[in-house]
Amino acid sequence: MKRILLTLSILTGGLVTNVQAQLLLGVNGGAYLANKKTAMLYSGFNPAVNFGVERLFNNSFFRTQYLDNYFKYNYEIVEVPTEMKYRPSIEYGATIGYRIDESMTFYGEVNFAQLKTQDIFVVKVDDPSPQAVQQFRYENIPIFGEEQRLNVNIGLQVGLFSENNIEIFMPFLGNFNSMKFGKNYFVINGRQHFMHQAFTNQPNYYIIKIGGAGYGGGSGLGVRYLIQDKFTLELTYNALYTKTKVLDTFNEFGLNHNVLLKIIWG
Repeated sequence: MKRILLTLSILTGGLVTNVQAQLLLGVNGGAYLANKKTAMLYSGFNPAVNFGVERLFNNSFFRTQYLDNYFKYNYEIVEVPTEMKYRPSIEYGATIGYRIDESMTFYGEVNFAQLKTQDIFVVKVDDPSPQAVQQFRYENIPIFGEEQRLNVNIGLQVGLFSENNIEIFMPFLGNFNSMKFGKNYFVINGRQHFMHQAFTNQPNYYIIKIGGAGYGGGSGLGVRYLIQDKFTLELTYNALYTKTKVLDTFNEFGLNHNVLLKIIWG
C-alpha cells in the first residue's frame, strides 16, 4: 500500500511540475461565412413569414402611392429570388482561455457578425408608348436582408506540432449561437420599402418574432506564434455545423466557416 501511495505521489508531482498553466485573454477579428439556407428568409417571397413583396404589391394604398406612378403602365412580378446567399462578413469578439499544459488549452470565445444578403426580383412592364423600343420592359428590383449573429464557442485546442515559437493545433469546440433579425427591404425609384413592419397599423396584423438560439459544434486548424513572452498571435480556421433558429417552424442545420486572427495576452 505504501509503495502504491508513493508511486501516485511521484506521478502526480511529475504532472504538476510539467504543467505550465496560465490564464489567457485576447481579442478576435476576422471573417465569417454563414450557410445560405436561412438567407432565403429575406427573398420577399418566403411563405414561412406573413410579410413580403407580394403583400405590398397587392396593397391598394401601396400600389397607388408608390408603384403606379413609377411603372406607369400594367406591371407584374415575373421572377423571384431562388438562391440568396450571405456575403462574407466581418466578425469580431474576445477570447478567454486556460493553458493546461504545453499541448492543450481550454478556451471560450464570443464573436459578433453583421450578416447581409442581396438579390433581385424582376417586374415586367407592358409599355405601349410609341417611344418604347419593345412592348415589354423588365426592371430588376434589388432586395436586401440584414441580421446579427452571436456565436459563443467553447472548446479545447490540442497541439499537433511545436518548434521554436510556432505551434500548430487543432480546436474541438461546441457552439451556441443567436440570430437576431435586422432589416428586409427592396428599393424602387431610390426609396427603401421595409416589408416586416409595413402593415403594423392594420387590424389583425401581428409582427412575428424572428430569431432565436441554436447550437452545434465543429473543428478546424490553427497556428500560434509567440511574439514576446506574454503576447501570442493566433490564426484559426473553424468549420462549424450548427442549427440556426429563424422561426419556430424554420430551423436549419448547415455548415458555417470562420477565420479569426487573435492577439492573446498571457
